Amino acid sequence: IIKFPERYQEAKLFKLEINYRSTPQILNLANTIIDQNRHQFPKKLRTSRPMGLKPNLIPAQDVLEQAGFVASKIAELNQRGTPFSQMAVLYRAHYHSMELQMELTRRGIPFEVRSGLRFFEQAHIKDVSAYLKILCNPRDELAWKRAMLLYPRVGKATADKIWKLISAGEADPRFAVDAKEVQQKIPAGMRETWRIFTRTLAKLRDIETRATPGKLIETVMKDGYETFLQSKYPNYESRIDDLRQLMSFADQYSSLEDLLSELALLTSMDQERDTAVPGENGSLKLSSIHQAKGLEWSAVFVIWLAEGKFPSIRSLSDSNGNGEEEERRLFYVAVTRAQDELYLCYPRYAPDRGGREMIQQPSRFIVELEGKGYERLDPPNGRDSWQNRRNFFPHRGPREYGE
Repeated sequence: IIKFPERYQEAKLFKLEINYRSTPQILNLANTIIDQNRHQFPKKLRTSRPMGLKPNLIPAQDVLEQAGFVASKIAELNQRGTPFSQMAVLYRAHYHSMELQMELTRRGIPFEVRSGLRFFEQAHIKDVSAYLKILCNPRDELAWKRAMLLYPRVGKATADKIWKLISAGEADPRFAVDAKEVQQKIPAGMRETWRIFTRTLAKLRDIETRATPGKLIETVMKDGYETFLQSKYPNYESRIDDLRQLMSFADQYSSLEDLLSELALLTSMDQERDTAVPGENGSLKLSSIHQAKGLEWSAVFVIWLAEGKFPSIRSLSDSNGNGEEEERRLFYVAVTRAQDELYLCYPRYAPDRGGREMIQQPSRFIVELEGKGYERLDPPNGRDSWQNRRNFFPHRGPREYGE
């Protein structure tokens, strides 16, 4: 569209610069953001709305505090009269919402995920969780069958038959899979499939007592599940991103049992909330920015504004060289969804795949603002008062802000 006037000399350009949605402060920030793009038709949004609040930048200590701040502020705004349905949390990628979904569930804040299924309801999360459940409870029939059905030439009838074989006696089914009498009854056409399945189980058994929960997830991925995703789903990259985020999150638990207990509790709370009658306040919206185009809310939170997350590393490697400007346009879209209040958040630290906390730099889109157009908001009294980490991980105590 940038080259359209060059191709059609008679074309006329009409700029729509009046915005009826956002306050002047939000539009000033939006104008400053998009000014950084070179390939555009320059325009300045303006509004007749009265002055409002300046957007806030929140550099949270880590992903847990980011989730804690967002949930606390949403509860506060709701108490002050803003319905949940008039608030939204936006993010670059679906997996960025994982910790927030867990915190909202704990607090009983109703939410709707527009960017897809809730994180732990996704098929690939349930698939990998099935292997973990087998380790913790070898007689979990549903987990065994879900894991077996991932393999070629295994249908429901075959999975039922195999389960009866390995669970019939007193032996632990995790070891019964290797028994000669079981191996002999595996149909000839699926023996290679069975060999791969039992190999994965053997690797998990070997490292179970010394590996972190995240390492167990990584083992499942590397031993065939990642290849399975690539062969089955066009969007396999986003599913792998989800699992990597789960790996990092899982490593913050001291044991696999703690992780699975927490997930079971949250799933139960989710189900109870889903059967409840919707309240007058409606539901908070969680959405990717792409799916928020054309929509608006009174209060908007944009999370994970960290370099490498937004803009995403994948978009910056775009072969046409337009990745950064496209990502900045996306940030502009996110900011202009807000009518009255805007909160920009990023974590200073985030766990890597080994559970170690790595420093996160603010997004280049924040840095290039040079402190203009927003107010920085730190935790009151310099303390980690937005989120007590004991709510997340019983084995970890709260940490001093800035530690």
